[in-house]
Amino acid sequence: MSALTFQPGEIIVREGDPSDFAYYIKSGTVEVFMKTNNGEKLVAEHHKGDFFGEMGVILEQVRSATVQAKTVVMLETFDLTGFEKRVIGKKAMREAYL
Repeated sequence: MSALTFQPGEIIVREGDPSDFAYYIKSGTVEVFMKTNNGEKLVAEHHKGDFFGEMGVILEQVRSATVQAKTVVMLETFDLTGFEKRVIGKKAMREAYL
């Protein structure tokens, strides 16, 4: 687990990259884009208290979308073991995740 900060416009993960970490948004907003036949399309926004990227880690699949910082974003990262132990294994974090 570590903390990362991204500036607006910075790419956090890119579609097709390996899924090494899940992310918890400590502050800020991110935008999620997916490739379509007409280019990239905005499909979601995530905010403080949200998780993203966990399914790729759990299922050991590549990233299904590109995530970009919309504002200054502070993230906490979790590898699979850390996600299972610190998120699924802790009631408050598990409730936030679910």
